[in-house]
Amino acid sequence: MDTSPIIEQLRELQILRVLWCDNSNIIRTKGVFLPPMFENESDPNAIIDRINRAVTITAASQSLPAIRDEPVLSTGLAPVLDIRLVPAWETFSVCPQTPRIGTVIGDMVLKAHPWVHCPRHFLARMQQQMEARGLHVELGFELEFYLFHQERDGKGELVPVDQCLYGASLAAQKSQSVISDMLDALWSEGIPVAQYNPETGPGQHEISFVHDAPITTADRIVKARESIHATALKHELIASFVPMLYDEATGNGMHTHFSLWSDGKNLLSDSDSRWGISETAEHFTAGVLEHLPALMAISTPSVNSFHRIQPHEWSGAFQAWGVENKEAALRMIRDTHDNQVTHIELKTVDCAANPYLAFGGILATGMDGIERQLALPDPVEVDPGNLTDAERVERGIRRLPTSLDAAIERFKSDTSLKQAMGSDQAKVYAQIREAEFAIMQGMSLAEEAQQLLERF
Repeated sequence: MDTSPIIEQLRELQILRVLWCDNSNIIRTKGVFLPPMFENESDPNAIIDRINRAVTITAASQSLPAIRDEPVLSTGLAPVLDIRLVPAWETFSVCPQTPRIGTVIGDMVLKAHPWVHCPRHFLARMQQQMEARGLHVELGFELEFYLFHQERDGKGELVPVDQCLYGASLAAQKSQSVISDMLDALWSEGIPVAQYNPETGPGQHEISFVHDAPITTADRIVKARESIHATALKHELIASFVPMLYDEATGNGMHTHFSLWSDGKNLLSDSDSRWGISETAEHFTAGVLEHLPALMAISTPSVNSFHRIQPHEWSGAFQAWGVENKEAALRMIRDTHDNQVTHIELKTVDCAANPYLAFGGILATGMDGIERQLALPDPVEVDPGNLTDAERVERGIRRLPTSLDAAIERFKSDTSLKQAMGSDQAKVYAQIREAEFAIMQGMSLAEEAQQLLERF
């Protein structure tokens, strides 16, 4: 990549923050103070090389649960090995809310090679494997988040910015200033927005983003969360992506939309096939559906996540797919103009998930479906939660895991998914999630929300 245009921007900045997403999806950072990088050096390439070598983190950084900064000892990732964070310069941007600070996402490198515990490298490998098959996945996403005032009420509870209903115009009006600044910031950072709407919960909003290649989309999620947090703080508000904050209100998901492409053509639609979906796309989707109980250990990986995934909550509580069925975990979406299938939505994803791991898991399970030529079961055309237990058994509809420990057990027994991640990365990941489950087990939802409020 030609970094010469970036050099001129770096000259005007004080700090470059290099970001990484740990296994618990905490966005972490180390900053490079930039003025000394330019001292006695005029060669742009040399300056970039200096920055590329400037930031290291300890291997133990990838063994931290979301709750506390104490490495999970069973992982073997101790604070005795330095991992270099090399900027992926295509992700560089400057948020308008922090004009003297640049941000860039880092790749984890050990001895000039991608580190086995680098989540971004896992997704890059899965993307390359798809492309080796002559296939390309496009991913889009929806970010749901709550907005709160910084001052708490007399009971010490957070105060949402509104108490409106889903899609209420008044909710959009009340948050017009902060949402407008968020959209401007995202646009200026090269993160294309598709839609915005107020959501169901008090003070809850949703921004949907344009689809792109998996690693580009994962990078955008990290940068979008950063930008939304920064803009909220500028308005003296708190933005939170925690999956479930209230018993009585809807949770925050990160619904992910995927489509399958080859030679610039969307392969999902085939009007001559059953359900209007192509054979290759059916195999891919069937792979995701079959592995979904295990995939949830990566895509909904917090104890808190499982409060959100309930029947009748549009969160995909059952291992089922359907056409335009918002209660199915996988929802096939048709174009309202020509009725062609355009993309498929996966509902069991939230912002406790490291997007590189979650998206890598989607690609890995989809490729397994293609390799094994898996077929989809019949689509579910009703709310599966309204069926009796006997009806669900008859139709092969199973409840997805209802707790993190159950999902972890499914993950640990899913040979295909673990092989895709690599045995070392899969083992460490499971151990971190098991440790987090042990820490949070028995907490009330209010206690979880308090612990996680500023984690996501």
